[in-house]
Amino acid sequence: MQILVLGAYGLLGSALCPELVRRGHTVRRQGRGASAQCRADPTQRDDLVRLLDETEPKVVVNLVAMTNVDTCEKNPQAAYRANARPVELLCDCLGETACHLVQISTDQVYDGPGPHIEDRVDPCNVYALSKYAGELAAASAGGTILRTNFVGRSRLPGRVAFSDWLVDAFRERQPITLFDDVHFSALHMAVLCVCIEQVVTKRVAGIYNLGCRDSMSKAQFALRLAEQVGLDSSHATIGRVGDVALRARRPSDMSLTVTRFEQTFGTRLPTMEQTVQRVARDYQDDNQRT
Repeated sequence: MQILVLGAYGLLGSALCPELVRRGHTVRRQGRGASAQCRADPTQRDDLVRLLDETEPKVVVNLVAMTNVDTCEKNPQAAYRANARPVELLCDCLGETACHLVQISTDQVYDGPGPHIEDRVDPCNVYALSKYAGELAAASAGGTILRTNFVGRSRLPGRVAFSDWLVDAFRERQPITLFDDVHFSALHMAVLCVCIEQVVTKRVAGIYNLGCRDSMSKAQFALRLAEQVGLDSSHATIGRVGDVALRARRPSDMSLTVTRFEQTFGTRLPTMEQTVQRVARDYQDDNQRT
């Protein structure tokens, strides 16, 4: 299948594109840099029209996003331009074509106690609101919207993932604070890529939570990861994100109910413990080499 990936050179795109190719798809990668396979600005209609004409995709996977929550809170206009406007323009350009849109959204559209179901959203910051606006545009075009979160080692030079930061801090015995009042259901990046490929192949419209079948606090995740990799976590302090002065408020419970995705796509998603073990293997290879 001919697939166009917008935002292909980011953290998720650098893992997703090789997985799609490995599974037999033809992938065209959009980016803004001079070295991008398909150079285009997704906030400009003319660029999107040209890009779609040149690539003739059957599916577009949109990964374009501004993900820094505090930056979005500081500059709502920039958040809208990055997280909503490209989806609106893309849906307008697709028009009545048979091309299917897969929109990658976020678990931050939820607030309050979880696990959350797809029908109840409550964005509590500008980032979440701008991503939800992108969801509304994608839904109007009959797209597939995936609310997700992911962990795993970065494949992108110069870009540090959450687990990279944790492992580096544990290895260097740096004092860090781990939050036990923030819960999530994040998938390993490789598992997420497999799930996205299932969505690309099946092309079923709708909104789906895509994460683990249960949840952990971020502190639990970090300590279990250190244990699995064999690292000293004694320099870490357990704290609460509610006690930290941040520009944007964060949801404390992003745990997901994933029954709709499992039933629609005929799969069984992993547990958080399985995800920790999968992430640990990313770094256990380093220990074996040393």
